[in-house]
Amino acid sequence: MEDIKFRVTWQRGSDKVIFTEVFSWLQIKNGCLQYNDGNELCVELFTGQPDKNKQEICEGDIIEYNEERGVVEFEEGCFWLSFDTWTNTISEFYPYELEVIGNIHNNLELLGQ
Repeated sequence: MEDIKFRVTWQRGSDKVIFTEVFSWLQIKNGCLQYNDGNELCVELFTGQPDKNKQEICEGDIIEYNEERGVVEFEEGCFWLSFDTWTNTISEFYPYELEVIGNIHNNLELLGQ
């Protein structure tokens, strides 16, 4: 099977580190990855769709669309873009309409939380 690119968020103490690495499906079990140092890391899948700046859109990204901010989620085998009052599949948007402005791990304040 071909390798698939994931974004991994890892927290050790109060430090958060965001890094991107390529893992195969065999290394991932139940959405988590056992890393060499024994830590368990949460895995977020890339959507395969870029934003208007050609940045890859990933689960957990905060997206700006028509002055609204939403979060990319993966549920029921599909990527969703969820806003305060509505949700739609990410495939319904053109890349030039979307902009990644952060992610829920490092920029939760962008959602007013």
